[in-house]
Amino acid sequence: MNSNGQNTLDWALHYASLGYRVIPIKPREKRPPIAAWQDAATTNTGTIQAWWTGRYADHGIGIVTGTLDDGTRYIALDLDEHDPNTSGTATLRRHEKTHGRLPVTLTARTGSGGTHLLYKLKESHGDIGNGAGRLLGAGIDVRAINAQIVVAPTVHPNGNEYVWLEGHTPGEIEMALLPDWIADILTKQPEREKVVSSDVHNPPTTGDTTDTRAGTRFNRETNWDTLLSADGWTPHHRDADGTYYWTRPHKDVRDGLSATVNHNNNDLLTVFTTSITNLPPGTYDRFGYWTCTRYQGDFAAAARALNITQDQNVTDWINELQRQQPPTLEAANPTDDPLATWYIDFPKLWANDTSDTEWLVEPFLAKGRAHALYAGAKSGKSLLLLEIAAALATGKSTLAQPAQPPMHVLYIDYEMTGNDVRDRLEAFGYSEKDDLSHLHYVLLPSIAGLDTPEGAQAVMRAISATGSQLVIVDTTARAVEGEENDADTMRAFYRWTGVNMKSLGVTWVRADHAGKDTAKGQRGSSAKNDDVDVVWRFTKRSETSILIEATHRRMQWIPDKVELELRTIGDQIKHQLLGNEISDAALQLAQTLDRLTTDVDLSVRAARKLLKDNNIKTSTDTLRQALATRKKQQTDSQLDTWLGVPNARGTYTENSGTPDSGTPGGTPVQTASGRGGTPSVHSGTASSGNVPHVPRSIERYGDGTPTSEHDEDPLDDLS
Repeated sequence: MNSNGQNTLDWALHYASLGYRVIPIKPREKRPPIAAWQDAATTNTGTIQAWWTGRYADHGIGIVTGTLDDGTRYIALDLDEHDPNTSGTATLRRHEKTHGRLPVTLTARTGSGGTHLLYKLKESHGDIGNGAGRLLGAGIDVRAINAQIVVAPTVHPNGNEYVWLEGHTPGEIEMALLPDWIADILTKQPEREKVVSSDVHNPPTTGDTTDTRAGTRFNRETNWDTLLSADGWTPHHRDADGTYYWTRPHKDVRDGLSATVNHNNNDLLTVFTTSITNLPPGTYDRFGYWTCTRYQGDFAAAARALNITQDQNVTDWINELQRQQPPTLEAANPTDDPLATWYIDFPKLWANDTSDTEWLVEPFLAKGRAHALYAGAKSGKSLLLLEIAAALATGKSTLAQPAQPPMHVLYIDYEMTGNDVRDRLEAFGYSEKDDLSHLHYVLLPSIAGLDTPEGAQAVMRAISATGSQLVIVDTTARAVEGEENDADTMRAFYRWTGVNMKSLGVTWVRADHAGKDTAKGQRGSSAKNDDVDVVWRFTKRSETSILIEATHRRMQWIPDKVELELRTIGDQIKHQLLGNEISDAALQLAQTLDRLTTDVDLSVRAARKLLKDNNIKTSTDTLRQALATRKKQQTDSQLDTWLGVPNARGTYTENSGTPDSGTPGGTPVQTASGRGGTPSVHSGTASSGNVPHVPRSIERYGDGTPTSEHDEDPLDDLS
């Protein structure tokens, strides 16, 4: 972020006032800290203030592209200048010689020396995909619907700031319309004859099962999900038009897209990454993909090797071939390390304070962690999980977790009926008047087991499509195909489903049944304890008293036990946390820390050093409780000030405006007057209105005043 934290908040509020949905960006990184960032991005001033004065105060700013909050469609052209041989600016210049100069528009210099150009789309322009930049040429990417760009005053990992060019800042000028010639190029569909396949020039009749050519039969009997997943590709998301986006092997899904499947319902793989030596950018059918990744493009050799007879089981044959012939997906640089994605960054590791606690639902669900909850039959574990899921999805408080913005929750239920779910929600006080759109409840799904690649694929796609931050599987025995008593079943569950959810930062819970003796653990294999971070044993002590005990835990800050009471309040039921009182020692220590520092996000390590410097000793448990108390006090204060106080039902309500009193600390927040508001004056540039001050370093000329000659084309400023 910029060294001036208030400046970052002001910028975020300014972007939001113009309709841009903003999201925090991790310090010295280029990605958000929030798993479902496409959905979390917002223009709400209360949420923005809470983010940049609270836990994300040291973060930069990203804008989620595609649409403004009034529905206006727009894209960002991202011109890369890493390699002088593939300069995005040079590529665009060549287009200008043919089509004419680009209109002046919002223009930013990226931290790496590249450029962002923002353009509105006309109603006549077709939908533009995030991978369409390849159609313009080398060095150009397109950021369209649900993509993200990093914006000023964020600091790039190399230490340079993202900055807007003087006179080209949001609020100073209008975003220009994208020229038709660029839109035509970006929406051009791939020609069918360029598909990499031996059979494409003589395709069989649709539905024809008599064509026994190797390539034709391979295409007919295979599917992209199985091929790509087995080769290490990761699903990214699915567009509303049915296009599936994938990330190549050895690349994190958070770092971008590599290919699409089924664009315009063509059942083809379109590769736009240039990072795979033997799979160049282009369009492939399944046999073409197989041939390039196994036989370096030699279709005759691939066809001879297939050699399948009519009476063979094609699925078994293909699975065996994939095991025998793994793909050769070499990176373009032969020195690239295939394990590089997973190496620990030790400087970053030491900089992180892993002694801190982080909860999704305190004190039960640790954020980004895997949990198992087991109990005897009909004891009420599913009732608790549904209450938590519905509360998170509607922004209500639950257990010790205060009310917060609604989050997406995926609940996969293999046991109850729709009427059962309705009865329980009504018992919690929900009705048709409540917005349960963030609760994605899957009832009795007939998908493959979650211990198989196909089942895992279904869940990962659902997570991507919904943006879910919590996934609940209820119950384990019905969600897997293997034997419950077989350790390999649970290992396969973790390999295919569990580890993928965890790698995305998703919190997940696997509900399970206890054996005949609840005290002896979960029913089935002891391997059920191995793939999760916390194992909770749920015991119903009476009709209203519940004890939850941590039988296994990887984090020491997880409590040994949690006591709940199922209370009836009027005609509603609610699980109430017991025994969560703050000790006097923790309260006194919190007051001491208030006197020593105003930093409420102090880590355990930093707090211990501060106390040591002041000759104060305390236990780790007391320190953690004191730090949690200080954070909760700040959160409660912010919710009261900016977001509204939870009503009697604990519902989180957001105020649409900014309090006249300004932000905490007495710094007033000034917002632009409407969508067309003009930003505050830059040094040497006359304008009206109020927005963050743009650093002098980004002005184009010494006096900061653009000339008409240079205003003709935004690329002039990038030479």
